[in-house]
Amino acid sequence: MASPSFTEPSRSQSLGSMAGAVVLLVLATAVAGLFCLHLSNKRCTGALDFSEGAANMMESTRLAQINFKIQVQEWKNTLLRGHTPEGMTTYFGAFEKRETMVRTFVEEILKYVAVWKVAPESEARLKEILKLHAELGAAYRTALQKFKADDPLSIRAVDAEVRGKDRQIDEALDSFAVYVRGELSHKSGVAKVENEALYKQLRTVVFVISGITFVVTLVFAWKALKINGQPSARRTAGGASAPMETRNDSRPGSVS
Repeated sequence: MASPSFTEPSRSQSLGSMAGAVVLLVLATAVAGLFCLHLSNKRCTGALDFSEGAANMMESTRLAQINFKIQVQEWKNTLLRGHTPEGMTTYFGAFEKRETMVRTFVEEILKYVAVWKVAPESEARLKEILKLHAELGAAYRTALQKFKADDPLSIRAVDAEVRGKDRQIDEALDSFAVYVRGELSHKSGVAKVENEALYKQLRTVVFVISGITFVVTLVFAWKALKINGQPSARRTAGGASAPMETRNDSRPGSVS
C-alpha cells in the first residue's frame, strides 16, 4: 500500500494554518502580559495614592488636635493678659487664628474621607466635631462679654461660663484619630488581600496561555518536520520513469 503524499498546496496550507495559530497564541500571550502590567500599575498607583492620602489625613488630624489645644491655651492667655486693648487684640487674635486653623484641618479631613471612602462613620464624626467647635466658639464670645479689664475677678465669671466645654471636642478629636487609624489599617489589609488574589489569577492566566502556546509550537514543529519528510505528489510523478512508446509504421500490404 502506497504511503500518503502531500501536494504542494495542501502542504503550504497546513504549515500556514499552524504558523498562524502559533502567531495568534504568541500575540495572546503578549496581550495578556500587557494587561497584567496595566492592572499591576493601576493597583500600584492606587495603593500609593491611598497611602499618601491616608498619611495626609492622619497629619491633618494631628494638626487639628494640636491647634485646638493651642486655641484653648490662647483663650486662657486672653483672660490672663488681655487687660489692655493691645493685649486683648493680640491674644484674642491668636485665639481666632487657631480657631480658624482647627476648622480648616477638619474640613481637609472631610475631603480626604469623601475621596477615599474611608470609614463610614468618619463624615458624621467630623461634622459633629465642626458643630461642637462652632458652638464652643460662640460660647467663648458670649462669655467674653462678661470680661472687665479693670476687674480681675471677672475672669472667674468668664471662665465659669465655658469651663470644661473644650474637653468634649478634645476627646472627640482623639477618638476620631484612633477610629480612623484603625479603619485605614483595615482598608490597607483588605487591599493587600485583594492584590494577592488578583496576582494569583493573572499569573494563572499567563501560565495557561504560555503553556498552550508552548504545546502548539511543539506540535507545529513536529508537523512541519513530518510534512517535510513526506514525498509530495509532484516529486513522485516527476521521478517515475514512464515506458517509451515505439512507433510501428508497418501496415498490411506495405512494400518492404
